[in-house]
Amino acid sequence: AVKLGMMANAPIIEAVADCLTRHAPTHVVLDPVMVAKSGDHLLAPEAVEALRTRLVPLVSVVTPNLPEAAVLLDRTDNWTADAMEAALPALLELGSDWVLLKGGHLAGSTESVDLLHGEAGTTALPAPRIDTTNDHGTGCTLSAAIAALLPHHPMKEAVRRAKSYLHGALFMLGTAYALKTGAHVRVDIFYRSFTSRQRAWVDALGGILFLLPLCALIAVISFGYVLEAWRIRESSPEPGGIAYLYLLKTLLPLMAANLAVAGLADVLRSARTLVCGARR
Repeated sequence: AVKLGMMANAPIIEAVADCLTRHAPTHVVLDPVMVAKSGDHLLAPEAVEALRTRLVPLVSVVTPNLPEAAVLLDRTDNWTADAMEAALPALLELGSDWVLLKGGHLAGSTESVDLLHGEAGTTALPAPRIDTTNDHGTGCTLSAAIAALLPHHPMKEAVRRAKSYLHGALFMLGTAYALKTGAHVRVDIFYRSFTSRQRAWVDALGGILFLLPLCALIAVISFGYVLEAWRIRESSPEPGGIAYLYLLKTLLPLMAANLAVAGLADVLRSARTLVCGARR
């Protein structure tokens, strides 16, 4: 099986299409990466045309999200559930054997419904939405999982299993760092490689490593307060300087405490998992 992702320009797309024609792999999955999360288009118009006319007809399944489907069909990126279903025949006419239209970008829905469409009809694949920022690489992960499963399962079963795998990866949320910062990091693709107990140890270690430098920072700040208090006692400054010092003494510990609680929550949650054996 072959999985195709981001291709930067028309010459690359042409070269890949020639290679597929020459070697004729049994299963080809195309993730048409064309639109960034910001909404910016990543491919020039000639590259989009090459992908649409040269590459899509050679693949087993193409897996566009809604912005990418809008580019493929040269339509506005304004979708409803009915519009998704109505667009499936036009997407299939581009030449692939199957189309998996992903509904993750559909607004106002508590579920993420993907539509798998082929000559045999349409299959809806719903899953509850997960509120997480750890969603970088979801399309890449899904298409790679489909490619890995296709040699062993029919298309519908391969896609169903791949989506279940991706949903689990999103649910596990990833690293403690991402939880603290809200950063967009890659989905946890190795989540099935660890037992709940092993993952709890990893999360506990992450929480401890987060807390250690925080404790050192608090110690440094406290030492600074002692020195500042001694200086005030010696020099008798104006009341404004004293007020500023007391403001720092109030705000900085509150900020440090907020971060400490977040790290401590991770450690305690991991300890509960280790003791009770419960999955997060």
